[in-house]
Amino acid sequence: MDICSEESVIAGFAQIASRVKQLDAVVCNAGYGVYGSVEELGIEDAQAQFDTNFFGTLRTLRAAIPGMREAKSGRIAIVSSLAAHAPIPFQAHYASTKGAIDALGFALRNELHPFGVKVSLIEPGVIRTDFFFS
Repeated sequence: MDICSEESVIAGFAQIASRVKQLDAVVCNAGYGVYGSVEELGIEDAQAQFDTNFFGTLRTLRAAIPGMREAKSGRIAIVSSLAAHAPIPFQAHYASTKGAIDALGFALRNELHPFGVKVSLIEPGVIRTDFFFS
């Protein structure tokens, strides 16, 4: 499923709905980083990063939430980053997307609490993977 495409997300969740009675959980983990100084990194790069990291998460949540709210149950796990709270140089755009995801997650937790849907933010720090150490 391409989370940068509304049509792809809708089709992906329609396929899930055709196979399962109820969606019990969703993990929003897609994302990537662009690195460079604030003044040098192109606006197009920043917009693409937001489209994947923030708006991709939002598209996924908007597709998952109705069924969970109707069932009055479910768990949403949103992977953010410690960078939302402690951004480092040359990762301002990445950290900004993660800060936006944090705000989205906190607001969503309050919105969905009355419906029995639980929302968790996962905020790992740097982990030795190709994401940071390639």
